[in-house]
Amino acid sequence: DGSDMWRASGAIEALERGGCGVLPTDVSYSFVAPLSSKDGTKRILALKGARGEKKPLSLLCRSLADVEEYTKGVTREGFKLLKSALPGPFTFIMPASASLPRGIYKDG
Repeated sequence: DGSDMWRASGAIEALERGGCGVLPTDVSYSFVAPLSSKDGTKRILALKGARGEKKPLSLLCRSLADVEEYTKGVTREGFKLLKSALPGPFTFIMPASASLPRGIYKDG
């Protein structure tokens, strides 16, 4: 119901200021930052030891609508596969759409 959102307020403020965080996933932990945060993306790349390298990052999507927005070329069968497999311990490598900020999948 959102009544305990106050607990996350410090983390939300840090992310909004360009910080990054850590979230548990099905198989390990992941560094996270808002998609719009260049500073957060740079911090994640630095933490991963990827300074000056081209290193694509994973995108954690909250829904299949996000997948549709940030990827391209996903067929109807592909969406059926995603819907049947997720949520779950999977990473799907997909081509980026123009909606995805370049810093996520290319250096810059």
